[in-house]
Amino acid sequence: MQRDSLHSSEAVHVPDIDRRDDIGPIALELKRKTLTRVCVMVAIALAVFAAFNVYSGIYLLAAIEIAFSSVVLLVTAADKRWHFPLQRLTDLLVVLTLSLFSYLFISGGVEGTGFYWAFLFPFAAFFLKGIQQGLIWSILFFCINALAILVMQISGAQLPYSGEILQRSLLVYLLTASFAYYYESLHFKRQFEMGIDKNRFEQLIENSYDLIVIVDPMGTMLFLSPSFERMTGFTPGELTNRNAFDYIHPDDAKKVKKALGRLFYNRKGSEQEEYRFRNKDGSWIHVEAIGSPLIDVDGVVSVIANVRDISERKQVEEIIRAKEISLNHHFAELESIYSTAPIGMGFIDTELRFKRINPALAGMDGLSVEEHLGHTVKEAIPKLAHQLEPVCQSVMETGTAAVALELQAESAAYPGQLRNWLAHFYPVIDNAGEVIGASLFIQDVTDQNRLEEKYHQAQKMEAIGTLIAGIAHDFNNTLAAMQGNLYLARLHTDKNSPCMEKLRSVESLGDHAAEIVSQLLIFARKGMVSRSPISFSALVKDTMMLAGNIVGENIEHSCHVCQEDLTINGDASQLQQVIVNLLGNASDAVEAVSSPRIHCSVEPFTADDAFKQRHPDETDRDFAHLIVEDNGCGILQSVQVHMFEPFFTTKEVGKGSGLGLAMVYGAVKTHQGVIEVESSPDSGTRVHIYLPLEVKQTAVSQVDEAEQSEVKEKQATILIVDDNEKILWATEQVLQKLGYKTIIAVDGQQALGLFEQNHDDIDLVISDVVMPKLGGVESVEMMRKINPELPVIFMTGYDKEKTVIPQAMSKNSRFLTKPFSFPHLNQLVNSMIRGTEEQD
Repeated sequence: MQRDSLHSSEAVHVPDIDRRDDIGPIALELKRKTLTRVCVMVAIALAVFAAFNVYSGIYLLAAIEIAFSSVVLLVTAADKRWHFPLQRLTDLLVVLTLSLFSYLFISGGVEGTGFYWAFLFPFAAFFLKGIQQGLIWSILFFCINALAILVMQISGAQLPYSGEILQRSLLVYLLTASFAYYYESLHFKRQFEMGIDKNRFEQLIENSYDLIVIVDPMGTMLFLSPSFERMTGFTPGELTNRNAFDYIHPDDAKKVKKALGRLFYNRKGSEQEEYRFRNKDGSWIHVEAIGSPLIDVDGVVSVIANVRDISERKQVEEIIRAKEISLNHHFAELESIYSTAPIGMGFIDTELRFKRINPALAGMDGLSVEEHLGHTVKEAIPKLAHQLEPVCQSVMETGTAAVALELQAESAAYPGQLRNWLAHFYPVIDNAGEVIGASLFIQDVTDQNRLEEKYHQAQKMEAIGTLIAGIAHDFNNTLAAMQGNLYLARLHTDKNSPCMEKLRSVESLGDHAAEIVSQLLIFARKGMVSRSPISFSALVKDTMMLAGNIVGENIEHSCHVCQEDLTINGDASQLQQVIVNLLGNASDAVEAVSSPRIHCSVEPFTADDAFKQRHPDETDRDFAHLIVEDNGCGILQSVQVHMFEPFFTTKEVGKGSGLGLAMVYGAVKTHQGVIEVESSPDSGTRVHIYLPLEVKQTAVSQVDEAEQSEVKEKQATILIVDDNEKILWATEQVLQKLGYKTIIAVDGQQALGLFEQNHDDIDLVISDVVMPKLGGVESVEMMRKINPELPVIFMTGYDKEKTVIPQAMSKNSRFLTKPFSFPHLNQLVNSMIRGTEEQD
């Protein structure tokens, strides 16, 4: 069945010229030895007939017989495609020749019989016995016949045929024997040579590590070398005469059949294929076969193949292929990282030409990647060449890296701006140890440097603010004590006394000092802030209506406020002061300008990427954006670094306190806002303020109406708590002078003990906020556990922890900022006590 399957469409592919019908493949397997000998015999017969025809004078027939004999001999050695028609022709000639001799034998009498045996005997002798015995038999036959004839002639016996017939028969015999001997001698020589080659071939096969296999056109394995057992587990005997395609993987069989067909058709060259061969244990091994056509002495065509086990090579190739895939994957990852890296990367060769550059580095130069490749540093980025070239040359000459170099220059990507870069250079060394270039890594740190400057500035301002807040706290306590004593002095002084005016003047100076301290506390963001939802749009409009009092009449000023009502959570008085200060600074800046102009605008603003990059800590998204701009003298970069510092001013002595912009900075930061300044000499200044928007609510009035009512009953008892003895004494004296009973404590812990003893008598508590041992808020919280409705007035210079009282403590509580006016204290105390009485 296996052999039958190969006759189907799956058989070895042989071109159509070799497959005339089903006999075609069989004809290819015929032994050419017999066929060739028959053809030679026919050719000799024709030559003999030609000789007799020449002797008889029939030259045309002799010429035809000689020509036909030559054709038969030539066709015998021709290409395999002649085998099939040659077989048919030979069969016909053999039948005709034998018929002719049979006719001569039957009808020719003695002459025909002699001629018949004279022709056939030499062929039979050489064909059956070989060259040596055939020669002996032919000579013996000739000698016997010649001796018989000689004896008969000597004895005078009558011969059955004439001497002419005898001569012809002997001549035919000699001619036939000569041809047969010549042919058999050549054949013997070939067989001998083939025997030697066969021995060599067998020795080669025995010692070959590779497999040697010979297959016929049908794929049948005719011969297998002993190494087959070592490689496949099969002995040669187990596979001999078996079809090779039964052991070749089905997926590989088609290409092997095509290669085998090409070899049988062309009868030259070689074919190489890789395929899988089944082992005896059922596993598959990868082999590589190199096949060539094999033509034996008889002209029979087969294919000899050298088969090598390449399983290990395939495994190595698979490993290499996997590694290549992995490497390609890693290269793709690296290429992706290289292309998308935010840091500029590139490679410069020894001629200072860009050989590799990523988009980030190209973008820093304002050019495309293609505009860099192949160009020198000087050609691509001339403004940086004088900084880059010496470093690259030094790195390549010394083989030493240069890291963290700071570069500064203009870039085509940012015209008119100085950019800062942090650069690293490393030598690139090949396998031979030679430096072939330099790799560079460059990061644009312009924005980072600006952020760092802002951070350092903010730290400095914070430190200054902390220092100022501490000083202001102590100064406020001193002012509060001084104001208390001045108030007492005025109470004990006659209204018409000349001292009264002096006391009022000193008290006014104290109030002015308190205002200065208040501005310092705003800068330090330690002052008391009363926030509520306000319309920032309306606030700016109202403030600009008063701009005529701030801005000179010769200055053109305008304001544009968006139609949208922008609501923020803030302190109206502080923000109004911010606008006034900015207008005042702008007015001073345009004094020397021929056409002075100040413009103010308010628009909604949504934080974009650029804003977030400049202010990464800012979490708000929607802002009210205030811009105050002028066309004045501008501000130097060196001045901008210090412009928000307290007491820093560029004005003449006596014309500026240096607190205006410090107050602006502090107020904006207190409102969780952002302030930016754009300015350069002779180009004017633009101040940007961004304040976070609040959910729109109805704005409330920021004006507290003073309560003017008088105290109806002044025998209330007040607990006064302060760690500053001067303030404590002054407050006590003033309240006693006003008719109140007082109990004093120097800290919260002492106050709590006194309250526990006298809580039924105490109507009001006046307490400092920040004190040792126990703070004011904490002590009052414990007091209200005893009397939840206890009215409290908190005194403070600033509150380091909180700007407002916790919600739970805000009920029935008021704030009083040091230094305070004692008449105001009187009104506040009267209001709190009266409110308590009314509630009662």
